[in-house]
Amino acid sequence: MSAISNFTVPNAAPSQDTPFYILPDVLRDWPYKRMISPHYRAARAESGKWLESFRPFSPEAQIIFNKCDFGLLSALTIPKASHDVLRGYCDLMNTFFVLDEYTDVASVDDTRLLCEITMDAILNPDKPRHHDEPVIGEISRQFWKNSSAHASPETAQRFLLSWRSYIDSVIEQAAHRDNSRYICTVEEYMVARRDNIGASPCYAFLEMSLNLNIPSHIMQHPVIARLERDTTDMILLLNDLASYKKEYLADDADYNLVTVVMHNNNVGIDDAVKWICDIHDETGNNFLKLRDEVKAKLNFPDYGEDINRQIECYIDGLGNWVRGNEEWMYGSERYFGSQGEEIRESRKVFMTTH
Repeated sequence: MSAISNFTVPNAAPSQDTPFYILPDVLRDWPYKRMISPHYRAARAESGKWLESFRPFSPEAQIIFNKCDFGLLSALTIPKASHDVLRGYCDLMNTFFVLDEYTDVASVDDTRLLCEITMDAILNPDKPRHHDEPVIGEISRQFWKNSSAHASPETAQRFLLSWRSYIDSVIEQAAHRDNSRYICTVEEYMVARRDNIGASPCYAFLEMSLNLNIPSHIMQHPVIARLERDTTDMILLLNDLASYKKEYLADDADYNLVTVVMHNNNVGIDDAVKWICDIHDETGNNFLKLRDEVKAKLNFPDYGEDINRQIECYIDGLGNWVRGNEEWMYGSERYFGSQGEEIRESRKVFMTTH
């Protein structure tokens, strides 16, 4: 895939006179098409009202937060969810991104405190939170107390384990941030970012949305694990391409794969973007290959009609998650403000504040 723009800055971020970079259509051949839940507006409104009742931000910051439309992300990535499951998923997204906003500007010690508060609240959803505790504790407690009612015991356990991995990675990111702007290797980054992107906890809600009850030993099969990893990698690769401008302008792009590739491969942004897109292509092709092999029972067990159907539903749900994430990227104002559809059309991401 070509990723050609009109500038190249070796081993550095774009200079101030850089006009734009090209954001390639990495899902141009992806077979999963856009779907959106019919419960989107109702669930988003309920979850938004719930979150705002905690007053987690100033009024001005709340307006900016709302423009990110995390309810849209929920409705696009698990479009077959019931209203109640989608509402819980909207609450999860709000919990994720409140924690993200808080920890992005926190020291490693404060980040650890906030993360451990969420873990304790999720592990103990019936335990009242202390009145002096940061509000993220009560947000997390209420979110999981309501959502866990829709999860099988095994799905709930998978969520708890993935949340632990997620918050550990958030703490690790804060440590990197405190370490004098240390830029890690590509391998270090990918290992940490797979947890840090927060996709794995979402897969538990994908299970809930499809009414699945797949035994844990099957969910741990290496092929299923690789399909989940490929999904996570595609999400994080595209996320970093999309968020690069926002993070660069905020002087916070050191923990972004574009910067990591530029630094470690000693290349300019054009080559870094192309490298990431090539990896995305390889990952997507591998996902589709494995998907087809599972359906054909090549190098994968036959678990009987019912479990086979559930596994295929789950894999297709992962494929749709990739598409839904991209649709949200352009349809919300998280990365591109009001210019998402214009950028989808032109593929040009201008490195200015306008």
